[in-house]
Amino acid sequence: MPVQWKRTKHQGVRYYEHGTRKHGVNLDRYFAIRYMVNGKRKEEGLGFASQGWTADKAALELAALKKAHTLGEGPASLEEKRTLKKELDAKKRQERTAREKEGLTFGEFFTKTYYTISKTSKKSSSYRKENELFKNWLKPVLGKYPIEQDHGF
Repeated sequence: MPVQWKRTKHQGVRYYEHGTRKHGVNLDRYFAIRYMVNGKRKEEGLGFASQGWTADKAALELAALKKAHTLGEGPASLEEKRTLKKELDAKKRQERTAREKEGLTFGEFFTKTYYTISKTSKKSSSYRKENELFKNWLKPVLGKYPIEQDHGF
């Protein structure tokens, strides 16, 4: 059965009611926006009312995209906006892992990574002896130093 799109009071915003999906008592509505970019008609879906979308919110999103296109600042389509968001999220994840690596001390590495692996792969007497050596000799001298830095040793 083809989808029956319905108009809203906002130009360029329309929706259809899902046949079985409910939002409260009513059928769930899927909102989409239509606009022109560089002489080409674009139509992009936003989401369902159950995900927080309304006709007013869709109209605001459309206005922001039109403004960005007119001024040449920022993404001119949802596709560009989503791509930029993915790139930004990936960059943030990279920075977070780099910060975590920089902050990882020798002591943390030994207790969280090395020692837990050594427990499963070595005899109990071996990993206990390694832990004793670490606590008595290595931790007091090297335990607080970050792994990634050159300390001139």
